[in-house]
Amino acid sequence: MKQLNMKTAFAAMVAVFAAVGFTGCNDDDNRYNDDYILLGLNPALKVLAGGECNTSFTLSGTEQTDTTFTVDMSLYQNRVADMDATVDLVVAEDTLTRAVALAQDEANGAKYTKFKDARLLPASFYLLSGDRLTLEAGEVVSGSVTLAIHRDQLVADPLRKDRDVLYVLPLQIRNSSSYAINDAVDTWMLMITVPMLQGTGDAGDPGEGDGGAEEGGGEDTGAGE
Repeated sequence: MKQLNMKTAFAAMVAVFAAVGFTGCNDDDNRYNDDYILLGLNPALKVLAGGECNTSFTLSGTEQTDTTFTVDMSLYQNRVADMDATVDLVVAEDTLTRAVALAQDEANGAKYTKFKDARLLPASFYLLSGDRLTLEAGEVVSGSVTLAIHRDQLVADPLRKDRDVLYVLPLQIRNSSSYAINDAVDTWMLMITVPMLQGTGDAGDPGEGDGGAEEGGGEDTGAGE
């Protein structure tokens, strides 16, 4: 009987970790408790809401200074790490592809509808200062990587001549060297709307300000000017 109970408990744990949303976030499950010591991507954790980890901003005006974000990770509940952990930071194109596919069927709900016309942000439109994150033993937050969005590329994007364009950059942590990764907050979707050009050289809603990050289900994750 004891062996059966252990097998049942193990199966339940596997089921919890298998419940992954295509947007990389799910705050409706019960994985958030003191029994889990898992790594999470902080930009995703900061905006986690309704099972989504999305940050959105809309390009406005012709400002060409890069918009920057800080990308790092930590353990759940900001626990102090008792061992080093290194992960790969990747562009999860496969995750975006699945979200776009699901968006084609309205029956899948508003969670995916927003991705219907999404495009992967071209590599020339951004720069990541690194492709790995390391949380050292004794620390709460890992070293960080800077994500710079090249606004000059967005301003000059030829696709916006006759349409609004939605670009998405899905960043994800994978392949941890020690701690398990919390698949509820392993992926962060940065969603950038580039409005269709209005007249000659004017873009966006004049009331939108200077293209700072909007709260896409949570607080700003470190956008700069």
